[in-house]
Amino acid sequence: MRDRDSKFESGFDEVIEDGGAEIRKTSHRAPNQNAFIERWVQSTGQECLDHFPVFGEKHMDYLVSQYVAHYHLERPHQSLGNELLLKMPNIDKPPDQDGSTIAAGPIRCQTRVGGLLKHYEQKAG
Repeated sequence: MRDRDSKFESGFDEVIEDGGAEIRKTSHRAPNQNAFIERWVQSTGQECLDHFPVFGEKHMDYLVSQYVAHYHLERPHQSLGNELLLKMPNIDKPPDQDGSTIAAGPIRCQTRVGGLLKHYEQKAG
């Protein structure tokens, strides 16, 4: 995703497309549209990449792919009521709270990229 700034020459798009990515341009006269991708890039840097010296393209791809999986499948999002961005396969929503108690099971911690990204989940009791 990129804006329509004249600093992006045709060669810029070609390099990105040769890498297998699709170029999407923001709408005309929509300056706020770019803010969403800029915030995601900032989160990726602050929560993951700032903690590692990156040793080449494969290492960068690994770190970013692990962060993307964490971001989409494990990280709660405040704008969605602390729900996951994408529901994990084979996991149903928790039952509605009707006042009854739910048996607590053990809490398991899943980690990514050497323990930097953590996700806790409770197994059914």
